[in-house]
This record gives sequence, C-alpha cells and structure tokens, in this order.
Amino acid sequence: MCPTCKKRRIATNDTVCRTCRSFIAKYIDTGAICQQAVPMVADVLLAMRELGVNQEQAVLILGGTP
Repeated sequence: MCPTCKKRRIATNDTVCRTCRSFIAKYIDTGAICQQAVPMVADVLLAMRELGVNQEQAVLILGGTP
C-alpha cells in the first residue's frame, strides 16, 4: 500500500502510488503548495479532493501534525 495516501497499491520499485506521485509533482515540487506545520485550509481541501483521503491524512501529507 502507498505510505502517503494509504489507499492504493504501489509498484514493486516505487515509493508512492501513481496518484500521489502526480499530486506531489504537480503541487508540492513546483512550490504551488508549501509544506507547513499548519497547512492552509484550501491546500488541505485540494489534497482531500485530488487524493481521495480524509482531512487528517491530507494534513499529514502536507507536512502538518495531527
């Protein structure tokens, strides 16, 4: 299972699933979303929608603490 979203299977040599990799490349690696201890609400909602995860998981993905 993907350690990021905890929902999807990953390939043998991958570290995250295709969906999470796409989200990271599109938003985090480009700097569109900055990882913060307290992520912005809009960023959390975007992560929830794009990855299909709950609010707590989205906060963790964005670098926040539960």
